[in-house]
Order: sequence, then C-alpha cells, then structure tokens
Amino acid sequence: MRAALFTDSYLPNTDGVVSSILAYRRGLAAKGHRMYIFAPDAEGAKREKDVFRYRAVRFAPYPEYRAAIFPFVSSEIAKKTGVQLVHSKGMVSMGLSAISFASRCRLPAMASLETMIPDGVHYILPHPHAQKIVRSIAWSYLRWFYSNFRIVTAPSKHSQKMLAENGIESEVLPSPIDTERFKPNAGGERTKRALGLQ
Repeated sequence: MRAALFTDSYLPNTDGVVSSILAYRRGLAAKGHRMYIFAPDAEGAKREKDVFRYRAVRFAPYPEYRAAIFPFVSSEIAKKTGVQLVHSKGMVSMGLSAISFASRCRLPAMASLETMIPDGVHYILPHPHAQKIVRSIAWSYLRWFYSNFRIVTAPSKHSQKMLAENGIESEVLPSPIDTERFKPNAGGERTKRALGLQ
C-alpha cells in the first residue's frame, strides 16, 4: 500500500503528532508499505525522501509551529507515487489540502484526531464568554471537516466519546508505541517492590 499522509506538524517539531507519524511510518515500512508525507516547510527542516514541503509562515499562537499557506498538492503526484489512500492528521491548511487532493484524485480518505482544538481555546482567549463562542465554532468546523472522510479515528475511548458527544463518529486507533524503547512491564516487579506493592 502507498499512503499520502497530510499533517500540520512535522519534523523538526517533536510533539505527539510527529512521534505518531514517525512510528506509523516505521511500522508500515517494516511491512513493505510506503508513506509519503505532505507538511509545512520549516526552518531547519532536512530534505527527506518521500516528504513534500509547502511554503509556510509562523503560527502566531504557537511560534514554534508553522502554517502552510494555501498548500496545493497536484494530482500529478498521485500518478507519480501511486498513492492509494489519503490520511489526514492535520485539521488546518494541510488537512484542507488532503480533502482537495483526495477528491480530485478520487482516492479514499481517512482522518485522525490528533489535537482536541476546542479544549485549547483558553490559551488564546482569556474571556470565558469568548471561549464558549469559539469552542462552539471550532466544533462546527470539526463536524464539517471530518464529514469529508470515510473513516475518522480517535486515539482513545475518551477522545472517541468526546467526538461522539459533538456529533462526530469515529473508530479508536491508538497511537503506536515503540516497544523496543518502551518495554511493557520492564522492571515492573522491581518497581512494585520499591513502592511496597508486593
């Protein structure tokens, strides 16, 4: 399988979204699949094979992030890469580009909830009444945005419940974990003893 993954956050940023993308990419590659990444350009970003970058500007509320400016992904890329699936982990400009690309190329598309945007409005708006209005607008936008995808995934049952409460149906698909780095229950017995739980 060849997948086109659209994201508003990618290297050199190191956040949960980027960690998830890198883990998925490694896992898919190990199974013989290929992931093409479409992301905003960023200062210090290394040129990578199968990564397409788009002109971007600093995102004012979070200066370490950049927002792609009208990122148009040509349908010729679908022909050259043989992409079979569009997956959006972005909800802003790259997410909108994913919708356009999938529609023009007549490709199946899915999206994953990565950031609960309505819950973060208090970071940019101090007034509770304004927060309530913007939170409502954000949920309206997300309902429209996710309606453009065949499948929507949530990283947890809690996220799935929040989406459902706001009119968005989803399937739970947890973010991958590198079990070579984070070994399940490694040192568990020792930790239990140290805490007096054994």
